[in-house]
Amino acid sequence: MQPQIYLAQTPTTAEARRHLRARALGLAEQLARISEGPCIALLGVNAGPDLVLLRPRSVIVALIHDAQGPIELLPSGIWIDRTTGNTLFDGQPLAQVRRVRAALAQQLDPLLGLGTITGALVVSPTLHPESHVALDIVDHRERIKLLGMDELAPLASMLQAGAHLDEAAMRGIIDMLGGRLWHNGERLLFEVGLAPYRLGHTTGVALTLLEGENVIGRRTTPLGREFRLTIEGDDTISADHAVLVCAADGQAIVRDTSTNGTLICSPEGGELRIHHTEQLITPGSIICMGETRLRLERVP
Repeated sequence: MQPQIYLAQTPTTAEARRHLRARALGLAEQLARISEGPCIALLGVNAGPDLVLLRPRSVIVALIHDAQGPIELLPSGIWIDRTTGNTLFDGQPLAQVRRVRAALAQQLDPLLGLGTITGALVVSPTLHPESHVALDIVDHRERIKLLGMDELAPLASMLQAGAHLDEAAMRGIIDMLGGRLWHNGERLLFEVGLAPYRLGHTTGVALTLLEGENVIGRRTTPLGREFRLTIEGDDTISADHAVLVCAADGQAIVRDTSTNGTLICSPEGGELRIHHTEQLITPGSIICMGETRLRLERVP
């Protein structure tokens, strides 16, 4: 059974939806490293943990925080980025981990007892190797962990916390927490943060657009977490020809990143060639890249 990712709720803002999608894709990559036994993950429980990770012999409940630089836990209990001195993780994150862990155990009692659940503060994308954080003996006794997102799969593979969960019990937990299957281990079943527009192609296939940036070009492999629309069969298009931005205010903007430029044909009949600049477009506009024509359409 390939690791499966469930989503509990969809954020209310476009930025948060984009962030959730990127986080879920990163998690899917990490959990693919677990080769034995079922693995089910749930992201975004309402007013609860950011992540619930279920394995036959372990349950991990985690809060996830983004951080790039080395982290230090001061004697005062404040967490800082040592490079910038900025405060991280508002409040007491380990205390928050304990609270969500206890709340989950109570909600799912008697299926899960507190002693079977590992609580974790997960730093995304990784816990910087020069971080200075020491958990005390009480944290270890209470199964509280601090780790990077890249260490999550090894931890899940290693833990034997006393749980005895088959796949039916795991899915029962997910149902109780309101999860909806998003990634079945092989592909996405639905998208997060769909834009109100799509691109009509001359092949008759409409290309899905997401809120935020949509990279269009010949290249097939995404860079990082970018959302890419690969155009095949047209060698006159650049590898990264243009970016179509579906903004939060409903506007659509084409940003040319190509070698030879992009032609924009407005619904009124006007034409404008852009090169390394950007242009606001409206529904009905035709985006001409090489020999390819894409029409901006509202999603019905």
